[in-house]
Amino acid sequence: MARNEAYFRAEEAIEEARRSQATELDLSGRHSTEKLTELPESLGQVTQLQVLYLENNQLTALPESLGQLTRLESLFLDNNQLTALPESLGQLSRLATLNLKNNQLTALPESLSRLTRLHTLFLESNQLTTLPESLGQLSRLTYLDLESNQLTALPKSLGQLSQLAALYVSDNELAELPETLVHLYQLKVFTLDRNPLNPELAAAYSEGLDAVKRYLRAKAEAQVVLNEAKLILVGEGEVGKSCLLGALRGDPWDGGRLTTHGIEIKSVKVSDPASGTEITLNGWDFGGVSAHSSVVLQFPCCLSGGLETTRRSTARIREGVDQTGEAPRARCQDPGRGHPRRPQRTTARY
Repeated sequence: MARNEAYFRAEEAIEEARRSQATELDLSGRHSTEKLTELPESLGQVTQLQVLYLENNQLTALPESLGQLTRLESLFLDNNQLTALPESLGQLSRLATLNLKNNQLTALPESLSRLTRLHTLFLESNQLTTLPESLGQLSRLTYLDLESNQLTALPKSLGQLSQLAALYVSDNELAELPETLVHLYQLKVFTLDRNPLNPELAAAYSEGLDAVKRYLRAKAEAQVVLNEAKLILVGEGEVGKSCLLGALRGDPWDGGRLTTHGIEIKSVKVSDPASGTEITLNGWDFGGVSAHSSVVLQFPCCLSGGLETTRRSTARIREGVDQTGEAPRARCQDPGRGHPRRPQRTTARY
């Protein structure tokens, strides 16, 4: 590529900054009709630089030597034609401000996550479609501008940016937000305009940031799946309810098991044959009660079985649990009379 006059002027400015130990260097094209299209490799020799202005040029790439400027605190690269960033950018460990708006970036390097002192990041008006999850490692970030890109989703790791006070994501392709954004407790400024939001999120956004956070909390709570159920065993005393529960659990047979007093709660692990998901049935083993007691009235549908049922049919009961995700239920209500029926010794049917 032929080097223009701007390139040679930049070489002279770099050499002067190196000799004078300058901490700021302005190579921007703000006041020049001729723009930089590439940077001299000698830029990496000005290691004392703290502020570097490179905006308003026609740069399409950056030299790897940029990573040698390890004292750099502010880097301005806005209004160029950058399509990618060098991995060496992650070596700028003191960088606090990075301006990359109005370029043609389609992706960000993973090394960006190493800029742990960064507090201001401009990425507005690029062509980003995704963001790396590692962005959540920028723990000091307070300002993040992602407007006017092509983002279809935000990484969940953004919820780790505990210092973030301003987040701009207008003019993207977002329909939803990650629930983790509810953890951005310092967030005060949030823009989401001109995105194809789902109706519920759009309605929340119209009411403000607090409403958006309420929406995200509700969404997160709705997705919590406990995979647990309650298994109630009720019946007269000494008919084998505890033995039945023990058999369902796979416990060794105990012929001298004592009568249950009060309530014992033990879990039974089963699995959904379709998905393989483990399900926990919390077995409530009530001590023996009268057939007409309030406990039976409170649980009109229960599992009650006699000792002979336990011995003969435990395997079939467990098979039923594994196939359906719930234990077979015995009918304890007489549909023709409308009041609890006395539990039989063998009430589980197969």
